[in-house]
Amino acid sequence: MSELRVLLVDDEDFVLEGLRDAVEWGEYGMRVVGFANNGKEALDLLSDSETPIDIIFTDIKMPIMDGFQLTEALKSMNYPSKIVVLTGHEEFEFAKKAISYGIFEYLLKPVELDSIVKVLQRLTDMISKERERINETIRVENKLKESLPLLQERLLFSMLSGDYEPELMEFIGLPMEAPYYQTVIGYVEPALTAVPDMELIRRVVCDAAKSCGYPVGLLYNARGIILIISFSSADAAVQLGAALDEAGYGIKVRHRISFRFVYGKLCTASYQIPKSFQEAREAMKLRLFSVGEPAGGREETFENGQTLFPLKERQRLLNAVYARNSQWVEQYLDRLHQEYKKSQTLYPAGYIHKLSSELIMLLSLILYERNETANSLAPEYSGILNKIRKHSHPDDIFPPIKALYKRLVDFLPEAVDKKNRQAIRLCLDYIESNLHTEIRLEDIAQMVFLTPNYLGTLFKEAVGTGFSEYVTQQRMERAKKLLLVPGSRVYEVSQQVGYKNAHYFSKLFKEYTGVKPSQFK
Repeated sequence: MSELRVLLVDDEDFVLEGLRDAVEWGEYGMRVVGFANNGKEALDLLSDSETPIDIIFTDIKMPIMDGFQLTEALKSMNYPSKIVVLTGHEEFEFAKKAISYGIFEYLLKPVELDSIVKVLQRLTDMISKERERINETIRVENKLKESLPLLQERLLFSMLSGDYEPELMEFIGLPMEAPYYQTVIGYVEPALTAVPDMELIRRVVCDAAKSCGYPVGLLYNARGIILIISFSSADAAVQLGAALDEAGYGIKVRHRISFRFVYGKLCTASYQIPKSFQEAREAMKLRLFSVGEPAGGREETFENGQTLFPLKERQRLLNAVYARNSQWVEQYLDRLHQEYKKSQTLYPAGYIHKLSSELIMLLSLILYERNETANSLAPEYSGILNKIRKHSHPDDIFPPIKALYKRLVDFLPEAVDKKNRQAIRLCLDYIESNLHTEIRLEDIAQMVFLTPNYLGTLFKEAVGTGFSEYVTQQRMERAKKLLLVPGSRVYEVSQQVGYKNAHYFSKLFKEYTGVKPSQFK
């Protein structure tokens, strides 16, 4: 909390000087900034001051303008000062009037120093809490503004995965009554090693799509975007392909990036958007697998988006991979292997090829959605694919596919561990740079896209101490350095290490070091 400014008002100069000298104002984070001999002088000082006065100590009986008139004038101005009355009048009517004006405290002269100290402590606590409430309100409002796009993205991803909630559509930004919808995935060619500015590309693509409909765009990963577009007519939807092709060409010319698009089917109801998205994913899966193949190659065997994997079967394999359970993955692939081996006379060679391609495409999609490439999993990936394509018997095709999936299961924890290490590094850097302000685990968790509980667990495992304890340690170590700087003040150091209440800081510092901040200096 910043230093509190105090104004003393009394028609007796010796009272003003005595009050100024008797109290150690700095210990309470306060400073006397002015004196006045009556209410009018006080109002003049307040109007001339660029910075508001936080606390006013005033007598009642004064010439020209008394303390009650001053209080009434401040009340009509909505001036945000706390007023303490010091008076020799103990009549009930005076006290009653003081209460009606909302005066903070009513003290009778002669006032003992202990009474003033208790009032100062209460004032500090009350003002500190009021400012904290104001700052918290501002923080929540700002955080809501900052997190709104992230919240919209999460809702969109939930909707794309099938959790459709019509009442949230308007909040997300999608028109609820559009006659047509379509989902499009835009992605960078996997061969590109550099990570492009996807936010810039998202804006370019959304601007292009606006010529046809109303797009909502979100980042798929570090190399792709998702567009959900609503159209006012089928004719407008027809124009989308040309508009996005032109945008893709512009991206290629300006940024030297090959950016391609795959499309889900046009749908006539918003609840069908998840299906359109799954169709776009299937199309991208095929594209990822087919990159670099000659025309008339593997892509021609996938007519009309047909797949050998029913959704439930494919999900079982995905669940086993995401669970990083190599035994389940192996058992699933073994079952497929034996099933097609026993029935190979029922399936032509092209059918077995198609099955193997489905498995490889699914693996490619898993890697892509985690910002990884097949080459990072297996540098000899192309050679393995060529080997698979030369054979048509299950005994020749399934062993290399099983080997790739085993590598995938082993590879995912490494990718996750790398991400976790990056998250912890970001945590430590953020704490180091923000010791002067409030630090919340929830805010950092949002920045690294982890839940607060999970990030807290990771942090304790990596650092050896809990998040809150670590932050306090770093604040105290920073405070020790600042207190040794000549001319440093306790309340200033308290603010510089993130504590608005100097008394609370002093308490924590003594618990940490064994001495008060003033003694440590």
